[in-house]
Amino acid sequence: MSKTGNSVLRWSATDGIIRYCNGSFSKKCDATPNEIIGKHIDQLNIDNGIKIQHLNELKLIPGKPQTNSMLWTSEDGSEHTELATVQALSEDGQTITEIQINGLEEEQEHSYRIALDALLEVVADNNSIIKDKLQRLLDIGLDNFSMHNGIVGSTMGHSIELIRVCGALELTKQPGDKIPIDGSICSHILKSDKAIAINDVQQSDFSGVCCGIYAELHSVIGTQVVTDNGPLGIICFFSNEVRTQPFTSQDVRLINLIANLVGTIIGNEEQLEFVSQQHDYYQSLFRTVPAMMMLCNSDGLILSTSDLLSDRLGIDPLRIPGKNCHHFFLQSDKPEIDKALNEGDVNQLPLTLCIENGDTLDIELNSRIKHIGSMQGVRMIVLADVTERNQAIKEVEEQNKQLALVNRSLNQFAFIASHDLQEPLRKIHQFCVFLQEDLNETVNDDVRNHMDVIVSSANRMTTLIQDVLAFSSAAKGQLVLRDINLNDLVSDICSELELSIAESNARIDIDELPTIQGDSSLVRQLFANLISNSIKYREDNRDPEINIASQCDGNTLKITVTDNGIGFDQKLVTRAFEPFNRLHTDKKYKGNGIGLSICATVCEKHDWKLSAESSPGSGSVFAIEIKPCKSIPLASDQ
Repeated sequence: MSKTGNSVLRWSATDGIIRYCNGSFSKKCDATPNEIIGKHIDQLNIDNGIKIQHLNELKLIPGKPQTNSMLWTSEDGSEHTELATVQALSEDGQTITEIQINGLEEEQEHSYRIALDALLEVVADNNSIIKDKLQRLLDIGLDNFSMHNGIVGSTMGHSIELIRVCGALELTKQPGDKIPIDGSICSHILKSDKAIAINDVQQSDFSGVCCGIYAELHSVIGTQVVTDNGPLGIICFFSNEVRTQPFTSQDVRLINLIANLVGTIIGNEEQLEFVSQQHDYYQSLFRTVPAMMMLCNSDGLILSTSDLLSDRLGIDPLRIPGKNCHHFFLQSDKPEIDKALNEGDVNQLPLTLCIENGDTLDIELNSRIKHIGSMQGVRMIVLADVTERNQAIKEVEEQNKQLALVNRSLNQFAFIASHDLQEPLRKIHQFCVFLQEDLNETVNDDVRNHMDVIVSSANRMTTLIQDVLAFSSAAKGQLVLRDINLNDLVSDICSELELSIAESNARIDIDELPTIQGDSSLVRQLFANLISNSIKYREDNRDPEINIASQCDGNTLKITVTDNGIGFDQKLVTRAFEPFNRLHTDKKYKGNGIGLSICATVCEKHDWKLSAESSPGSGSVFAIEIKPCKSIPLASDQ
């Protein structure tokens, strides 16, 4: 349950004047917030019947809220105890400027409703025997009251004969055992016409009283059990620890309700009209939940709706019950709604809710079957507004479509532009070479240098275009997966790079490599770029040494390419995989910074992970991680 309905009150720590009050608090005072703000905090009890207990006894420290309680009387004259937290507010963390109290009644109501639902299930269960029902009722009380033990017992002279027990007591006591009445809390419960609820027995009028089973009794809640034939005994929950929170009026109502149910079950009452006893409360609670909800029968006839749903529909809540739920949805949704009503339990069914003013809401319907007393098979339906979410999804889908169109256009442009640029470049290069040959003896050194620059620039432009085509090819298209023998693939690449390997005097060691699944043309680009980069970026004073190895660690196959080249700063590793981003600008290392970005693109398309570890002058290790690591035999074993 949402906490937005909790009451809030804030006043000055210096003069006690109330500075803020929300609607939930003022409603308890039967006033408006403006009528409360400006009063002195001590005046609330006199003018409005609100009493904040133990306020002057609290030692407030900024940042450390404390549990307290408020007493107030509703319009019907009922007295209520509302749990609250009191906290000191401070601007500097030391000096208290204001005090604020936050009511927690909403949470208590939520817990109470959960307990009621659980009791409803016990009552509606026609298949369980009496002792099982009694045990379940005790367990519900034990959980709700946060106690250690619970008993139901009948009066037998000066003792109580246990009918059912729960909690830690089950280890030492069993039905049929007797506990003494005299001098115990049981005698006081039997003499009282009201429930007894004490969160700290030692600080009450019952100090020194035992529970009849062990001497240390610190908290207790219990009342008499009466059947149609007269008084039976008691139901009691007790603990050897002090409760951190006081018992509330809801706790007293719940213990009385459980006692009535126990008396009815033991008295063999054939008709349990539980829903009639709690109808007004349950109906009121259902209407005020902060969700769009409705109760329907299996045909869709609406029995009740939450106030939030009626507000969203724009219809008086009193006009909705008796209508069919189909009336509030699109006609095209009728088959889906009929199916949901028939099945009862449904999750996230997309529908369209029709508003009275003609607007619509995208909603998801969730439904559960509930048995509430004599009303069997009720459909409790919750509607979640997903209009904004669906609109956001549509916008993302539209953006993805536009992005796909742009990508296709860019790929087409890159391909066409690259091909169209290569022809004039070839002519520029060729005719410049002709000029060098024809005019070599007739021009001066400056002209020769200018022509050399033109040829060199044309060559670099040709290389750049080819790199763009390679990157575009790696980024587009669908993967064609097949088994790839990495030993054969790497050997072929080394043969293609034979001239570069010989010129650099490089040594390449290839360990036994596995067979993997991938797109062979892309995987070839991946390893060709890694090996050629290791040869290119070598130290002048040592021959290149390259090792290609693999290992399977758990669920991951890891393939590494290790070299002893010039390396790079590890801080720049992210930039290394970006296109046209060169880490080494020295002219002796030719290239356009596209090789590693192609490697990263290939791995990304295969859902592989590419990483690098390096340091200047110490070489680099490039690792390809493939998951899952399948049991693929080494290539040599094929």
